[in-house]
Amino acid sequence: MKGRKSTWKVMLIAIFALTMTLAVGSLAYAQEGKPVNVFLDGNLTDFVVTTSDSPAFIDNTGHTLVPARYFAEKLGAYVTYDSKLKTATFRKNGKTIVWPVDSREVMVNGTLRQTKAPSWFDGFRIFVPVRFLAEELGFKVLWDGDIHVNSPGYINTPAHDHTLSGIPVRTPTVEDCLPEQIRSVLDGDTLIYIDTSVLWLWYINQAEQVYKKYQIAVGKKKYVNGEWITRSPIGTFWIANKDPNPYHPQKAFGKRWMGIMVNGIGNNFGIHGNNNEDSIGTYASAGCIRLHNWDAEELYDYVMVGDRVIIVR
Repeated sequence: MKGRKSTWKVMLIAIFALTMTLAVGSLAYAQEGKPVNVFLDGNLTDFVVTTSDSPAFIDNTGHTLVPARYFAEKLGAYVTYDSKLKTATFRKNGKTIVWPVDSREVMVNGTLRQTKAPSWFDGFRIFVPVRFLAEELGFKVLWDGDIHVNSPGYINTPAHDHTLSGIPVRTPTVEDCLPEQIRSVLDGDTLIYIDTSVLWLWYINQAEQVYKKYQIAVGKKKYVNGEWITRSPIGTFWIANKDPNPYHPQKAFGKRWMGIMVNGIGNNFGIHGNNNEDSIGTYASAGCIRLHNWDAEELYDYVMVGDRVIIVR
C-alpha cells in the first residue's frame, strides 16, 4: 500500500508540473507578443473596440496574429466556432476554411494545408496568422513594419501610405465597424440590434463607445402567407426587466434574462442564455433570443432597462 501511495504522489506531481508548464508556456507566448498596426485598404484596423478586446500582435516566431472572428468579418467572411471540436470555420465566396485551435493544419475546401504559425487560443478568443487567412480569402498582404491587407484592385496611393506620408491616422470609431443598416438607425443612445436573417445581435453604446456582436438563436420558423418567417417578434421595442437568475422548469433560459416589452408585456419574449449550446446559430426557440451563456452574462452587465431593441427579419 505504501508503494502505491508513493506512485500516486509521483503521478500527481508529474501531472501538476505538466499543467503548470503548459500554462506558463501559453502565458509566455502571449507576453512575448509585440503589438502591430494592421491596415485594411489603407485604413487602420482597431481591434480594441472595448477594454476587453485584444490587439493584433507579432508572436515569438515573427508572425502576425489577429483576433480571428473580428478580422475575418472585416474581410466579409462568415465565422462560426464549434466549442466541442474547438474549431473555427470561415466561409466566403464558396471557400470554407476550417481551423482547429492551436494547430498549423488547416482544411481549405476539404484539402489539408499547413501554415507557418499555429492558431492560438488565449482562453477567450482565437488568434490566427493574418497572412494565411487574408490571402485565402482573396486579399493581398504587404509588410513594411506594419501589416497592409489590401482587397483586389486596391491601389496604395500616397494618401493611404501612412508609413511614408506621415499623415495622421484617424482611429476607427464604433460606428465605422457597423453595417450600414445599423448605422442608419443610430440615435446617439444605446441600441440592441437583432437581425434574425443572419442570426446576430449587436449591442452599441455610442456614448461609451462600446460595440459588441454575438451569435444567437431565434424563434423557430412558421409558414405564413406563402413564406417561412421566424416566431420572434419583429419591430422596435425596449428592455422591460432584467433577472440574473431566471427560473424555468427545464432551465431553458440558461443564465440571465433581459425581458423585451412586446405589446405591453415584458415577460413573454426576452434575451437570455440557453440549456443547449448547439442551438446557437439556428432557428430553435419559441420566439426568444438565445445567447451562449457566457455571452448572456457579458451582455447582461451592459444592458439597462429602457434600452432600445430593434429586431429585423
